Amino acid sequence: MSNHDLFSVNGQMDFLRSSISAIRNIRNETNIQLNKKIDVIVETTDGIIFELVWANKQYYETLAGVKNIEITTNAKRPPFSASLVIQGVVFFVLLEGLIDIETEKNRLQKEVIRLENLLEKLNNKLVDQIFLNKAPKEIINKERKKKRDYEEDLKKIKNNFNLLFK
Repeated sequence: MSNHDLFSVNGQMDFLRSSISAIRNIRNETNIQLNKKIDVIVETTDGIIFELVWANKQYYETLAGVKNIEITTNAKRPPFSASLVIQGVVFFVLLEGLIDIETEKNRLQKEVIRLENLLEKLNNKLVDQIFLNKAPKEIINKERKKKRDYEEDLKKIKNNFNLLFK
């Protein structure tokens, strides 16, 4: 969707819904408790976006658990923050003080190792000709789906790690 779509009510609602949903996803992926409020920095040079976010900040507060929302034209990525981009607008979710950084780092590293081990076992199983010849098609498909799910989970975990620690 281009920014000219923001002239319509539907375009504005789509932007608000997408950005609030993405902030909620970051909260979920970084295990921020729902009772903890977060700070968000929005970077945009678009006056329509500025007005839209500012006029609807109560939705960010109530639906995404945002305590403070700052809108600026030139933001540098704060340390220990996650970022997301919606229609060219950058949102930084500040994580410092909301999660124990070392605990989260260790948790993510352990999860990467666990998923890599599971994927290695599944890959070995899925290239085993004896298994492929004897197993019912449904079981093989189930194992392939499990592999795709593990790969997707691993990608998300690595992305979270890179957002927080790179």
